[in-house]
Amino acid sequence: MTLFEIVATLLSLSALFSYINARFIGLPTSIAVMAFSLVFSLVLVGINYLGGQDLTRWAEQLIAQVDLSETLLNGLLSFLLFAGALHVNLDDLADQKWLVALLATLA
Repeated sequence: MTLFEIVATLLSLSALFSYINARFIGLPTSIAVMAFSLVFSLVLVGINYLGGQDLTRWAEQLIAQVDLSETLLNGLLSFLLFAGALHVNLDDLADQKWLVALLATLA
């Protein structure tokens, strides 16, 4: 699998988990996605325990293909920073504009 396919798969699973949460459960999104991810991981561990050795080999090969520093720094960091910027309250930022400007020029 290429990096694009891995990211597309993870985004699709995240969207599916978010939909199930919004439709049936109603937890906060970040908590629900984390809970679904933990359950999904436990299901995969259970499949491995029941004899899914091919799944384990496939997962090990997939993880070995990914260069973590390349993936995080050149791939996912921009998305994480963008997602974090979406949650900035501009009114609160405007109240602190002089402090932000001072810290931005000192660094």
